Amino acid sequence: MFLKHIKSLLNILKNVLKTSIDMIKNELLREAGENIEYTKKQILEFARCRQDIFYFAEKYFKTRNAKTGEVANIKLYPYQKKIINFFVNPPDNKRNIIIMQPRQSGKTTVVSLYILHFLLFNTDKTSMILAQVEKTALEIMEKIKKSYELLPKWLQQGVCLDGWNKKSIKLENGCRCFCSTTSGVSSAGFTIDLLYLDEFALIPNNLANDFYASVYPTVTAVPGSKIIITSTPRGLNKFHDIWKSAKECKNNFYAFKVEWNEPPADGGKPRDEAWLSEQIATLGNSTVQREFLCNFLGSSSTLVDTSRLERLSSKDPLQTWYNGLLSIYELPIRNSKYIIGVDSSSGTGKDFSVLQVLKYVSDREVSQVATYRNDNIDPYVFAQLVIAVSDFYNFCPIMAEYNNGCGETFCRTLFYDLDCERLVNCDKSGLGVLATKKSKFNACMNLRRYFDNGWVDVVDSQTIYELSRFEETNNAQTFAATGEEHDDTVTSLYWALYYFNTEQYEGIQSGFSRASDEFKVDIPTQDRKEVEEEDRPIFGSTGDIQTTDNWLNGSGMYGQGNEWW
Repeated sequence: MFLKHIKSLLNILKNVLKTSIDMIKNELLREAGENIEYTKKQILEFARCRQDIFYFAEKYFKTRNAKTGEVANIKLYPYQKKIINFFVNPPDNKRNIIIMQPRQSGKTTVVSLYILHFLLFNTDKTSMILAQVEKTALEIMEKIKKSYELLPKWLQQGVCLDGWNKKSIKLENGCRCFCSTTSGVSSAGFTIDLLYLDEFALIPNNLANDFYASVYPTVTAVPGSKIIITSTPRGLNKFHDIWKSAKECKNNFYAFKVEWNEPPADGGKPRDEAWLSEQIATLGNSTVQREFLCNFLGSSSTLVDTSRLERLSSKDPLQTWYNGLLSIYELPIRNSKYIIGVDSSSGTGKDFSVLQVLKYVSDREVSQVATYRNDNIDPYVFAQLVIAVSDFYNFCPIMAEYNNGCGETFCRTLFYDLDCERLVNCDKSGLGVLATKKSKFNACMNLRRYFDNGWVDVVDSQTIYELSRFEETNNAQTFAATGEEHDDTVTSLYWALYYFNTEQYEGIQSGFSRASDEFKVDIPTQDRKEVEEEDRPIFGSTGDIQTTDNWLNGSGMYGQGNEWW
């Protein structure tokens, strides 16, 4: 133990010495405690730079050309001046800024300028740069440091002994700047006055939701703190949610969009229609729609029409159980009818096991009330959980995909091992819904019809995001997630909706034609016998269920405390 402490102290000393040596070699930096005699002109210049960031930018903020090594003052374009002005004084009494801008629009330069000014002319403030990948965050930090080194020393703040590292800057005025990845930072016990989130739309949606939920309250609790988010759009994800809420004046963000023709093209030439046509010919219309025209849904080949997707609005869960993996948007209501759609996985971290709970008044009035999503749950445990959720939502039927892999294992576990007769069997010779190219296409067309006619209301952010990435593939009559995205929430959703095309649907028939007559099999309605109290499975623990003493009473629902009924 003693040797371990000695080794730790030696590593700390090594890092301090390395930083000190680097600073000694760097004659461009002003050291902490270094005295500088200011002339009257320098004092006036310092005061003017503090008050006027544009004066500071045009006279003292320099950048070095990566190819030629040439150092030059930056020239701010009108749209960049707008952005900086929004950073300094957000309009409409807003506190935070969210900016949507196309590729190659000088974002890093503007952000570096603002953060550098923030460090120089404040006292005891902390800024944080976060990006999806460390390389991007380090590039922004390096740009700040290079521009800092090019400042005259009388305009610099002294750099602390351990304050000039790869991932941090610490100045003697008490200001600090750190950089990291969104997955590598913890807000616990860390005061942040300025948080910058780079390319926030590129962060996987589930990680973005978790990160934002944990960091946003911490940052905004600091008086005078500010969050700046910049990104090119990428589907209907958390970035889209914040942007949409800002445009509708429902949050404390001011939203600003940089148009495709505001930044210059290579060589300073204007971006005109000819330039745009050239980009479309080179990159394709879908890429240009997203990367330069900043459309959240760049592709027109999504299963659900893009105009309908953009009208969807997510909401926060009423409660979350099972470590936040089960999102409850509406608690069960007595005598209401529900259906569960399931897409199972191996539980090895590659794909997700997902369930969707839908409430229906009729086959044309359906709403999403709960979702569960986990990529590391054992299939047998997942089957038990599905039964528990089914019990909770009035012993509702279960639609599950049956294939030669995980689906088969899940269906057999559910039906044979756990003796659950609520599994809807659409194949006379098998279990569940047989997943073939034709049946999946029919289910997809049925899902599209539900959205086209406004028959289903979806509120889960992950489901909305995956719908925005669920597109037609190169193979005829097939749809799937783009790239390395997941589509498990979409799959479970379309199987849940396909329940209304089966003979087991007990609701009010609306008379619309079924997507495929091959599923009209004669299967008797499952016995929904009442389960004795002692036979009902335990749904989580009392710690999982966040309830009040009368958590369902007074709203047409049942139960008291943690009881089921």
